[in-house]
Amino acid sequence: SPGRPIYVDVRVDGARLANYRCDGIIVSTPTGSTGYSLSAGGPIMAPTEHHLVMTPVSAHLALARSLVLQPDSTVDLEVTSDSGAIVSIDGQEELPVSSGVRVTVRQSEYLTRFVRFKEPQTFYSDLAEKRGLPAPKPFFAHYDGTAGQAVLLLEQATLAEGGTLDDPAGFVKRINDLMLALSAGK
Repeated sequence: SPGRPIYVDVRVDGARLANYRCDGIIVSTPTGSTGYSLSAGGPIMAPTEHHLVMTPVSAHLALARSLVLQPDSTVDLEVTSDSGAIVSIDGQEELPVSSGVRVTVRQSEYLTRFVRFKEPQTFYSDLAEKRGLPAPKPFFAHYDGTAGQAVLLLEQATLAEGGTLDDPAGFVKRINDLMLALSAGK
C-alpha cells in the first residue's frame, strides 16, 4: 500500500545489483532526469544524452545513490511486499502490482523526435534560470607562467563568462592570443 516501504530486487543487464528497502525506484531518461528523479537526489543529464538513470527513493541500508546506465541497458525490478506496490508510468498511469511481479524497463525500439526551439547549449543556462541559481561570478585568477595553467585559466574564464568549450577553433585562437599577450608581458 502507498506509504509503506517495499523491497525491490534490482537487476541490470541480468546481473543482480541490490535488494532495496525503499519507497520506490525511479528509472528515467535524460528528459525525465530533471523531474522526480532530480527531486529524489538524481543527477541532471543533458537532453542530448541517451542514458538511463536509476534513482532509489528513500533507500534504507542499500546503495542509495543514482546510477547512470548505458542506453541499451535493461533494468528488471521485482517487488516484494505484503501489501503490493504501484507502478507509475510518467506520473500518468498507475498500475497495481503484486508481490513477486517483475517489471522490465528498457529503451523503446521506437524513436521519438522532438522539435527544439533553442539550441541544446542553452539547456544549462535555462536550467539555472528555472532553478533560481545566481549568474556566474566574474573570474579572477593568478597566472604562474606555465602554459598548462594558462590553458586551464582560459577554460575557467571561458566558462565563467558563460561561454562553452565546444568551439575548438575559437578556443585555440583564444589560447594563442593569451600566449602571445603573456609572452609580450601584457
